[in-house]
Amino acid sequence: MPVKLQHDKCPIAINVIFKVDTGSPITTLTEEAIERLYSNCPRIENTRKIFYRSRIAGRLIEIYNSVKHYHNLNILGVDFMQSVDARLTVDYSKSRDGTFSLKFDVNGEVKPLENDL
Repeated sequence: MPVKLQHDKCPIAINVIFKVDTGSPITTLTEEAIERLYSNCPRIENTRKIFYRSRIAGRLIEIYNSVKHYHNLNILGVDFMQSVDARLTVDYSKSRDGTFSLKFDVNGEVKPLENDL
């Protein structure tokens, strides 16, 4: 899922492709995505922290470093989905494989997560 990611202290956002993982309690970023995020914000020093505060869809969340066998994946975890009251649905009415959608509450209306939020 393409998402705009913004460091909490930098006005510049980057596009990041995330894997939505309902089994992951946390949201993670690869080393490559972290480097891109910091290269856009030269005034902010990358201190190689365990986690980073960033904005996704306008929500400030903690994003952790991807590790072990997930070191090459950006994972959108349950922490983000809970913070936006997400609704993950699978619709089998139009396809045998199903169609997945992720939506969340915006001012009382359920809307899809859009790349430009």
